[in-house]
Amino acid sequence: MPRSFTKTIVAAVADYFIYLGSKDKTKAVSNKKLQKLVYYSQAWSLVLNNKILFDDKIEAWIHGPVIPILYKKYKKFGFQHLSMNDHNYKPEKKIPKDILNLLNEVWRIYGKYDADYLELLTHEEDPWIITRNNIDPKVISSKTIPVDLMKIFYTSLLIKVKQQNVKKNRKAKIPNNASKSKKPGLIPSNVALIGDKNPNYVITFKKYNDKICQINDLIKNSPKECLHVFKRITHLLVGQLQENNIGKIPISKKGGYKILFNGLDEDVDLYEHKIQGTARLFYFTAAHEFCVVAITANHLETNKNR
Repeated sequence: MPRSFTKTIVAAVADYFIYLGSKDKTKAVSNKKLQKLVYYSQAWSLVLNNKILFDDKIEAWIHGPVIPILYKKYKKFGFQHLSMNDHNYKPEKKIPKDILNLLNEVWRIYGKYDADYLELLTHEEDPWIITRNNIDPKVISSKTIPVDLMKIFYTSLLIKVKQQNVKKNRKAKIPNNASKSKKPGLIPSNVALIGDKNPNYVITFKKYNDKICQINDLIKNSPKECLHVFKRITHLLVGQLQENNIGKIPISKKGGYKILFNGLDEDVDLYEHKIQGTARLFYFTAAHEFCVVAITANHLETNKNR
């Protein structure tokens, strides 16, 4: 097994990604996104440095790879974006330079994507698939993803993508010296592409909560607007909700919101979208699925327009 960095712990890696997300709100980091970024850091450390970045286990959960000790640490924040509250935080004093370079490379490749996209990406890759051993995608699993499996897969992926890029450049007749004008990254950006095209969202009502359904109470043009929202969503690619004005207001399991979580998995990120007036749509995403949990005529917490 590859040798571990002796002074780098998973918490330090997580802190750095939270710090980067705090600097650029368009790439803000939630707990679920953090799990994927730290997972990819481990993967690419194995490939590029032949070293384990941290010793904590990574498990193949429903929504992709998760580091349990890290998930529990940030679980209390619910679905909020995580922030670096230490204003004196200096990453260069916390993490060795070579590891910072690796983390910056992971951020360059994966940081621009949201948690939904990264979840779907890990669902397409062998370490998560093989570790779960063909069990239903919605079944809970705590199986540990072997680091050797990660190293084999991502090494193969790197070779495959580099070969594809060489062929594309030849086909496009790009001169060999063209790439010299810009220093290439260690990881090709297209390792993070899902097939040839990112899939569209598919709307599902399998987790819809009938007990709080208020769709019959929607007034004025709210029913029509609700249908328009659903139509728009089916034309969106995974990860494009916010940029297309689909609200992603994080919902916490407290107050009037508690009932929304009945029957949902523990690590679900629940969100709210304002349909019109006081009408609300509550949902979560799982890979390419847009899962509707409730449609209400009023805001559940205050019964008023937010």
